[in-house]
Amino acid sequence: MSRLPCLRYRVTTSISLYREQEAPNAIWTRRWRDFKIRNITEWASADTRKIKITQGMGTSSYELEVREFIPIEGDLMEKFWSAGGVRKAYRVTPYAIVNLEKAARSRLQFVNDHVGTYIAYGVSNSDLLVRMTYERAMQHAKEAKSEEEKILLRNTLYLWVAARMSSTTEWLCGDDKLDMMPVNDITSPYFDHTPIPPVMSAQFQIIAFSRILRPLKKSVLKHLSNMGSAADTRKNWFTLYLTYFLLLHNCSLVTRRNEEYARQLDLPTQFANPQSISDYHQGALVLLADFHYSNKGQLPFSMAENSKKLEELADIAELNLDQVLFIKNTATLVQQQRGQMMQAREGRVFTDDYYFISQLYDKDWVPSPIA
Repeated sequence: MSRLPCLRYRVTTSISLYREQEAPNAIWTRRWRDFKIRNITEWASADTRKIKITQGMGTSSYELEVREFIPIEGDLMEKFWSAGGVRKAYRVTPYAIVNLEKAARSRLQFVNDHVGTYIAYGVSNSDLLVRMTYERAMQHAKEAKSEEEKILLRNTLYLWVAARMSSTTEWLCGDDKLDMMPVNDITSPYFDHTPIPPVMSAQFQIIAFSRILRPLKKSVLKHLSNMGSAADTRKNWFTLYLTYFLLLHNCSLVTRRNEEYARQLDLPTQFANPQSISDYHQGALVLLADFHYSNKGQLPFSMAENSKKLEELADIAELNLDQVLFIKNTATLVQQQRGQMMQAREGRVFTDDYYFISQLYDKDWVPSPIA
């Protein structure tokens, strides 16, 4: 049994699997104080327009129906950023999504259809260990022995994409740019793109949290709990490892984007949302504690380092030959990257790919610091 530090929480619905918040960003608008679906009712025109939204992940985009609204106090009518300590802004036109439920269905379908696209772009610059683990997770989501394993991995992948979308800039890409021109300031994060109005950004947050992130989180945690508490967890070990890897790596990615956003706005704090990031990191530690408790620490990786124990490993974790070789390759890559992993942890580089996932492979795990 691994020697585990005392943590206050176990895996429950209270832990964070993405950057949590209670309402849309109040800087954008004060129309909504929570994430309940409520459509705008005061419109400036009866005409609707069809737009296409993208985040620049290949040619992927989706269509929405929007309408010109009547701005009210608190509606931000510009996109702003900081360059060299100077605040800059770009005026936007007052357009918003007509029907949030309909838009939510379009966005959810987009998430389901573009897992491979987002992962290809999201980890293309990562090391081999990260890239091959994502590839294996997508493969295993189709080939796992039980339907519950497939559901867990599929929903974890959907959650990963949804969290990436929620922390990535979106812009207009179709013929209709809502009477706006692309930003021509090279210092802008929106350079050469036509950004969406802030009120629409708030609507996207409502859709993301109420219809995508929260339902997916509930499903992932339910299946994690069921599989982690099974009488014989050996048959689930491979699926659980891949799931924890995805969730922990996403924590680093979201943390990185939040730090970038803080610099974009020239904020004095390291992160744009310090408390949300801290809560997210606490959730990561809970996942790590559960992994080490439920899976006898990183025992399979230790066994994979010894070629004489590969057959025993296959029996203990109920792995086929291909999976055994994958774990063996993983163990080899971990050893090769150990120096970089420890450097990130000792330097408290929360944004590093390896900061959280490297802790999966510790023989005597002790939580690393969090924000």
